[in-house]
Amino acid sequence: MRTEPPGNDASQSSSSSARGDALASISMHREGTSATIKLIGEFDLYARGLLANEVRTLLDDGRVERINLDASELHFMDSSGLATLVAFQAAAAATEVQFHIIAASPQFTRLVEIAGLTSVLSTTPRKR
Repeated sequence: MRTEPPGNDASQSSSSSARGDALASISMHREGTSATIKLIGEFDLYARGLLANEVRTLLDDGRVERINLDASELHFMDSSGLATLVAFQAAAAATEVQFHIIAASPQFTRLVEIAGLTSVLSTTPRKR
């Protein structure tokens, strides 16, 4: 993982985890008081630690007011991934940080609806 010094207004980092033929990775871009974390590949029990580290770092920092989770390259998410997002939403709300899922695919949006989480997870659909 590569992270810029804390004094910079813009920084990026990335992490990845591979197991068998499945791959999950994230990249993070931070600008001012906003951060965007991009999920790439599969987000399941094995990959949630990648996202957890980034979100915890941002919330502990205290300078971020909004976290956008970019789901444009997310290909799969299981129930543990959804549970993780709900936990992050709660942690962000407790620290008065906005947590928003952007570029959500129709399949991801449907998963959130089926799970009954539309009132908990804020999503913006992927632009066509």
